[in-house]
Amino acid sequence: MATFEELDGLLAEALQCLNDAAGLVRELTQLETKPSLMHLGHAISEAWELRGHVHRIRPDLKPPFVVEYEEDRVRYNKLSEISKEAHQLEESGRSSEAREKFSDLRTASVRGYFQMVAEAGLFRISENESSNS
Repeated sequence: MATFEELDGLLAEALQCLNDAAGLVRELTQLETKPSLMHLGHAISEAWELRGHVHRIRPDLKPPFVVEYEEDRVRYNKLSEISKEAHQLEESGRSSEAREKFSDLRTASVRGYFQMVAEAGLFRISENESSNS
């Protein structure tokens, strides 16, 4: 028998796969990037639309970042911006600056989704530095 938990889990997985596919599209020069990303964007939008219907029926299935967004959108957007900056610094190899941004994020977030993002970023940087030593 189908369950909302199963459907929500599959939709979450599908969204992650679509997001991963967008990264691949950017690397595959044989594809036209813009139209390919538009197709993926529509698919992502539709999957979130269905997931929204599931969450209206079963709000307990909402992921933590959705709950945080709904609770305080201004705070969420601020934390999201700090997270984005930290990830960009990390990806560009600027570890000390990324560590500082992830620390700022951890301090500002206090709890929840962005706290986990900050802890994961700090862990990755620490692991990277210890493996390079």
